[in-house]
Amino acid sequence: MGESRRDRARGFRTTDDQRLPEHHLYGVIENNNAHLDHWLLREYLRTSLEARAAYAALKRENAREAQGDLAVYTARKAALVTRFLTAARAERGYPPAKYWEPLQSELGCRPVALVAREL
Repeated sequence: MGESRRDRARGFRTTDDQRLPEHHLYGVIENNNAHLDHWLLREYLRTSLEARAAYAALKRENAREAQGDLAVYTARKAALVTRFLTAARAERGYPPAKYWEPLQSELGCRPVALVAREL
């Protein structure tokens, strides 16, 4: 039986009744694909000024467009993250991986900026 996304990673948020600064904690099990991809994306962004600028611009756009909807925000950056991870895996000799492709309905009402498509 294959490994599911739920087996590989967990996301956590505080409940509404807690008076803590808003934050999102993302944990992964060491030495699995989610852990590897997290590391690969981090290193790819650290080493590519162009990728870092495109990612930052897309995240700013997504913050405006998603209007607080974390699911839309995440879906809108999936294509760019996939492109970066595919390149990072190839550069380091890791085999290709299949990544989540959000449905159009998950992206919100406006298309994702060209900066994500042209890089």
